[in-house]
Amino acid sequence: MPNIVLDDPPTPLVSTNLVNGNNGTLSNLLRTVGNGNVNNIFQQDSEGNGPFVVVCRTIPSEIYPMFSNFTLIHLKMKGGVAIPPWNATVFIVLDMKDKNNCNNHPYYLEAFERRKNSPLLVTLNVQTSNATGEWYEGVHWPKFSSQSDPSKSAYLRGIKDRPAIVRVRGEVFWRDMYGSCSDVDFVLYREKEVPAIDCLNIHFVQGVALSTARKDEEYGMENVTDIYEKKVAHPNKPVDDVHYDNFCSLVIRFDSSKPGGMFKTTNYDIDAIVRHMFFRQLSEYKPCQRVKECPGTYGVSFKCMVGYKFHITMDNSLVDGYVSEKVFNGALGGGIPIYFGATDVGSYVNIKSIIHCDVSREVIEEMRSFYPRVSIKPRPFTFKRASNGTYPTDEELLNWADGYLRSHLEPCVKRVIELDTNDTAFREVLDEPFITDHGIMSGEYPLRGVASAYNLLRKWEGSGGAIAKSSFVQED
Repeated sequence: MPNIVLDDPPTPLVSTNLVNGNNGTLSNLLRTVGNGNVNNIFQQDSEGNGPFVVVCRTIPSEIYPMFSNFTLIHLKMKGGVAIPPWNATVFIVLDMKDKNNCNNHPYYLEAFERRKNSPLLVTLNVQTSNATGEWYEGVHWPKFSSQSDPSKSAYLRGIKDRPAIVRVRGEVFWRDMYGSCSDVDFVLYREKEVPAIDCLNIHFVQGVALSTARKDEEYGMENVTDIYEKKVAHPNKPVDDVHYDNFCSLVIRFDSSKPGGMFKTTNYDIDAIVRHMFFRQLSEYKPCQRVKECPGTYGVSFKCMVGYKFHITMDNSLVDGYVSEKVFNGALGGGIPIYFGATDVGSYVNIKSIIHCDVSREVIEEMRSFYPRVSIKPRPFTFKRASNGTYPTDEELLNWADGYLRSHLEPCVKRVIELDTNDTAFREVLDEPFITDHGIMSGEYPLRGVASAYNLLRKWEGSGGAIAKSSFVQED
């Protein structure tokens, strides 16, 4: 983790003209307040205190490693805790697992009251790339509202003498149940495609958080980072040849010949059927093996992949930014991961080290239209079929999906066959590092987003309700 330093004290900002030339861009505004430069953000004081991260009972794995060098406070710790001062740099992290355990804690109540009484932030003519906002410096920024319509960003409130309030959001297929996040300053979220519209969103890579949850020191965060970045020898890859005992693995509890049961018992979208269809299609060339009884948690499922030449590590959903633990496990398994999911996966892992099955988004969207998100359980399939009722037979579901996906998965199948039959080409892919941007594993990537969001909210001056600012320069 790099040494993180905070600008201190925050400099008030005053209005000038921001509408001329490129001065009205979001990037200019963030440069003015001191954006996510991790050499100029958070550090401890002279007595070794702060910055602080406050949680109720549990420590969400998602907040590591980005907050790993912060002073951690558990509000529910036996014997009580020392509450940080209100003028300190503090992040309250709300975790879905804690539910209502700390809602009535005096520190929480006071923090939310202070946020409620903080001034609203509004600016004129800060340009974003579309009507809803844009991603920049790891944060989804709203299209800032104007003086005539302050309600559009009324959820943005200044941070002074209070903690920043952060909520961690869970799986992408639960997004319809999350509701508003206007009661917090920002959310930590594992996707970039459908950000919450009423708070700042900070993206993190879910697969990275997995490494922090392992108790096994051999495959803990530090060692795994070195393996991914090829700083040390990979413990599960062959050294001198490309010999493997088995061809291809799919670690999963669902039977690929009976996908109907998967949809009846989960919240998955239809995207989740892609890995099953690929498993079946690749097995026409050479049988793949379904590993259904892998001991331990999903965090150590890579141990069941050792000895396989290829690993089918496809995500549940095609959603930008959503890169789960599956491909990260595959990178530890010792073979070559085969991936479907986020189209921007190459922004987080080395695309040369995996096989990316880039299925057309238009195809997935059309398939989703036949499996709509409704409150009925199980959700009905609406494509035409011979069977009665709202649910297809497994054979009907497989035939329907095959009609959409076979031609789109064929290039991926051919790539696997090419590498399986060419040892030199296989070795070239196998020798690639899985991670080439150290900031992804170190926590610097999401921390830049935290820094940008925090610096904007703590430096944006104002009074009363909406603050009309058209530009920002530091006072002399």
